[in-house]
Amino acid sequence: MQGLTAVSLIRMGHTVQKSDWIVIHAAVGSSGLIAAQLTHHLGPHVIGPVSTEEKVALIKAAGAEHVVLIKNGHGALEKMVHEVTNGQGVHTVLDSIGQESFESSLNIFRRMGTMALCDNYKYTRSRFDGLYGELAEYLAKGQLKVHVHNKVFALDEAQQARLDLEDCKSPGKLLIKIA
Repeated sequence: MQGLTAVSLIRMGHTVQKSDWIVIHAAVGSSGLIAAQLTHHLGPHVIGPVSTEEKVALIKAAGAEHVVLIKNGHGALEKMVHEVTNGQGVHTVLDSIGQESFESSLNIFRRMGTMALCDNYKYTRSRFDGLYGELAEYLAKGQLKVHVHNKVFALDEAQQARLDLEDCKSPGKLLIKIA
């Protein structure tokens, strides 16, 4: 589902051009990492905000050209966007966070820019089939890798796994072993 979320965020709004600037909020979440890889293959400049130094290499490997630490709010992101776009702002903001990043998103996209928000999205069969086909093509070509968090939680650690997700401590997919 995260792959479909990433493809829909990219494809359902602004048509991505090679010269575009794109910010991907929650850049090292499973949807964010996939979105970074997909947009990288389309050619635009990708900016990936992250909350810790440990996540910088991960989002760079996924295709982000610029990475900014936002552990003390989104001011650093706004400053970087202003600098790298010569004050123009980004063409597209992909935002799967919501309220916490919304105001910052409004401050960084250019006039006539696009903000693609993800929350409680419902897929129809026809939309799902089209997006799935595109996602499957990227996977078949080896252009997409799913990052799995380095720790596999035991079933009795499920509560800790949930807390790690909420605290953004588990980049990519998180696994819980049930047997």
